[in-house]
Amino acid sequence: MECVENAIQNVGNRIDKTQIDHVVLVGGSSRDPKIQKMLRDIFDGKELNKSINPDEAVAYGATALAAILNGVEEVRDVVLFDVTPLSLGLAVKNRNGPDLKMCKVIKRNTLIPAKLTKPFFTSYDNQTKASIDVYEGEYDFTKDNHLLGKFTLSGIPPAPAGVAEIDVTLEIDVNGILNVTAVEKSTSNSRQITISYDRGRLSKDEIERMIKDAEECRVLKKKRKAALLAKNSLESYCVDVKSIVEDPELKNKIDESDKNIILKKCEETIVWLEDSDRTLETRVYELKHEELKTVFDVIISIANYSGKKEDKYYEILNVEKNASLNDIERAFRKVSFKYHPDKCQVDQEVGNMFWLTLTKARKSLIDLANQRLNQS
Repeated sequence: MECVENAIQNVGNRIDKTQIDHVVLVGGSSRDPKIQKMLRDIFDGKELNKSINPDEAVAYGATALAAILNGVEEVRDVVLFDVTPLSLGLAVKNRNGPDLKMCKVIKRNTLIPAKLTKPFFTSYDNQTKASIDVYEGEYDFTKDNHLLGKFTLSGIPPAPAGVAEIDVTLEIDVNGILNVTAVEKSTSNSRQITISYDRGRLSKDEIERMIKDAEECRVLKKKRKAALLAKNSLESYCVDVKSIVEDPELKNKIDESDKNIILKKCEETIVWLEDSDRTLETRVYELKHEELKTVFDVIISIANYSGKKEDKYYEILNVEKNASLNDIERAFRKVSFKYHPDKCQVDQEVGNMFWLTLTKARKSLIDLANQRLNQS
């Protein structure tokens, strides 16, 4: 059912699956009751159209398309769509590396016939010719895509980089024949290439494999990007925390041992990030970030707090100011359970530091609660 779901996804920006009138079975395997049930499930219980012999369905479609292309009057109300199986585009210079990038002009699943024009500009000063390299594929870089053909447009007037404009038009007709035309805008100087469907194009199996591989590569790239963002966020946090605790204004407000532990853990984390494996998952960095932030932010906020420390302790333990002894104890256990020295679930030094801070908060609030009891 993967191919059916992919087809629905590919046209999702044009129609919704609820707008599909008929689901026609094609191919002998579609007679299988299990396959039919799976199809009905995909289309939310819609009944399948079994009026056409599955073995003859493709022939019906090919006949209808041939009639349409030949202008047969009897099929004037029948509309069949064909689409580009792969994106078509040109090789362009990559500012971030030596590999040429694929600039897509006609994107995959564009309705055929199609004609699109895209402007391109010279990449260096006094450039007098440009190579027009035409590719098909779904990868970001041309080295992974399939070269269809290329030609050189000469006679470009010398000018600074980015001034001379070359308009490149890709036109694909109902027979899949691709015409590529490049025109230098100021002189109207042009060149053209024609690429037929049956020469130098990828086979159906190669197209399917490229689409699948490109999608897997895109998913992997997305995961790596998310991991890189999480990694950079953790590194920035450590740098910011180091700057805060080394600020002279905080010198007499934060316990020296706490300061040393925070600086040490920030340094260790930065070194760990530099040496970390690129294949680490985003969640690994996020958990490390949460572990340090939960502790460090509390320690720093206590040191920077200008009011009574007890007010900050109420906030840390998340209890009301008139909390009873039992409320304080429950709150302490809830916040501190994973930092207990005997069963610490985070870095031991960080956990011990936070345990001492929470214990100090607990003792201070219990003393206040006892004072209230004695006064009453």
